[in-house]
Amino acid sequence: MISLIPAKNLTASDMKFLRTLSSFSIADIRKAAENGASVRDFDIFRGNWETERTELAKICVHYLSAKIRPYSVKESDEYGLDEHLTPEQFRARLKYWRSIELETQKHTDLENGDISDPKEFVPHDGDWTNG
Repeated sequence: MISLIPAKNLTASDMKFLRTLSSFSIADIRKAAENGASVRDFDIFRGNWETERTELAKICVHYLSAKIRPYSVKESDEYGLDEHLTPEQFRARLKYWRSIELETQKHTDLENGDISDPKEFVPHDGDWTNG
C-alpha cells in the first residue's frame, strides 16, 4: 500500500494542494499532519487500479519535481513493514509495478493462445509510469 502522509507544518497552499489529492477536509488534513496519518491510500493492483495507477504517476511527477513537498510517500506491506520513499524510490516502484503488469499480460496472452511466442507480445495499454 502507498500512503500520502502530510508534512507537519503545512501552509494554506499546501493544504489546498492536499485537498486535490484526497477527500479530507482542511481540519482532517491538519489532524493527519499532527498525527503522521495518511490522507490517501493506494492499494497496489486492487480496486480501481487503472485509475489509481494514473493518479500515482501524477503524484510521482509532483514528488520528483517539487522543491518543498507538503507530503511524504510511505509504502507499507502486509507484514507491517513501513518505508518512507524518496522520489527516486517512488519512481522505481512505479516502474517495478509496470513490469509486473507487463509480465502478467504476456503470460495471459500465452495461456489464452493469443500469442505463441513471448517475442510476439505487445502491451495491452500505454506506459502510465511517465517514462
